[in-house]
Amino acid sequence: RKCFFPRFSLSAGTQAEIECPIGTVGVGSKGPHVSACLACPPGSYCDRMGSAVPTDSCPPGKFCGGGVASANAATACPEGFYCPEGSAVPFACKAGQYCQGTSLVEPSGPCQPNTHCPAGTSEPEGIACPRGSYCPGDTDPLPCPPGTYSDVEGIASVDQCKRCPSGS
Repeated sequence: RKCFFPRFSLSAGTQAEIECPIGTVGVGSKGPHVSACLACPPGSYCDRMGSAVPTDSCPPGKFCGGGVASANAATACPEGFYCPEGSAVPFACKAGQYCQGTSLVEPSGPCQPNTHCPAGTSEPEGIACPRGSYCPGDTDPLPCPPGTYSDVEGIASVDQCKRCPSGS
């Protein structure tokens, strides 16, 4: 299928049509209406000239921000992020998860217990769980329940929160 750029005269009375280049898709209607070539949509790549639709979804472990001309031209997912098939942007590893290495399709796994991994963490160790909280490893720090406390960093379980002294 051909994409028609706004028509232009080569000489009096003649018009030219050009196929949309690689990395674009043709959009428009048939007949006398003018159509345009648009950048390949984010999350896909367009490796054929004159195409009206993207060739395929961006490959797993990579992201395609738009106008990508081939699967090989897609950008590798950076460390701390993951990119499932069809990603337009990389997804930061959620708090409690880590993404170690590049070109990941999903998070590497949960953080180690007694640590906290903020979003985008690339190592399983994370940082020590703050005082007053416990960190099972797969979430943000959770506060010790009412009537309990933690005066040390790095506890992993609610059972490690201490009862408040009577009268306090």
